[in-house]
Amino acid sequence: MNDPVRLLVCDDHAVVRAGLLALLAKLGVDTRAGAVAAAKERRLLR
Repeated sequence: MNDPVRLLVCDDHAVVRAGLLALLAKLGVDTRAGAVAAAKERRLLR
């Protein structure tokens, strides 16, 4: 995540990373690209 967006959400990189890793785990993937693919398959994205 780029710094300006991260700062809007939370100022602690570790918290952001933990949230991202939790989301990836829930989707059963290891990468952000995998998360996008899984979300598209589940019709969570258009």
